[in-house]
Amino acid sequence: FGSQNGTVYALNAANGSVIWTYHAGGAVKASPTLSGGVLYFGDYSGHVQAISETTGKLVWINGGDSILGDDGTFYSTAAVVFGRVFLGNTDGRVYAFDAATGKLAWAHQTGSYVYSSPAVTDVPGLGDTVFIGSYDGTMYALSAFSGSVRWSDHIGGRISGSPTILGPIVYFADLGLTETFALGLKSGAILYRRHSGSFDPVISDGTRIYMSGITGLYGLVPTGHRHPKKKAA
Repeated sequence: FGSQNGTVYALNAANGSVIWTYHAGGAVKASPTLSGGVLYFGDYSGHVQAISETTGKLVWINGGDSILGDDGTFYSTAAVVFGRVFLGNTDGRVYAFDAATGKLAWAHQTGSYVYSSPAVTDVPGLGDTVFIGSYDGTMYALSAFSGSVRWSDHIGGRISGSPTILGPIVYFADLGLTETFALGLKSGAILYRRHSGSFDPVISDGTRIYMSGITGLYGLVPTGHRHPKKKAA
């Protein structure tokens, strides 16, 4: 885990003793993402870096690309899939880096801060797609290969939390509108909306969907779902 002073810690889970520390150039506010023995994260100095899970030694760091501005910071938690590292920046861009080398693959400019963390999946009929929201009130579906827009849906408000993909639907909450939305993965069409929500939207146990609202937690049952009958004693 990271800290406000830029230190990333690896602690022994059994007793809390320090195994190693790594010092980034700025505050590490997002959760590091572990994939293939490597931790990936961005910091408030505007750098993205990869370090060894076992030693904390630097694998690569990127902050020198000309497109990375001096005023951009990384709050977004990275998604590491399809050989790339995807995350948003407060400069309004969504970035993709090569997971092995740290080389910038592409950057897409939105209309405002991108605090949101991406959700990435292979959508049948659409391909590998990055779903991420922006403070411009828009949910974006971007090509994971090129960063081009496959669809975008301007809801309004401010999207700060991370989207969640369940089946053919992407869910997200809008901090500005305090609502939770469900969009079709392939089309971006609004399937339904509920008047409660702010940051992270939903999680599922395979039967129900649990939605975190502004002041409470909701358990939702899909339409037409029948509860299993209890067996006789």
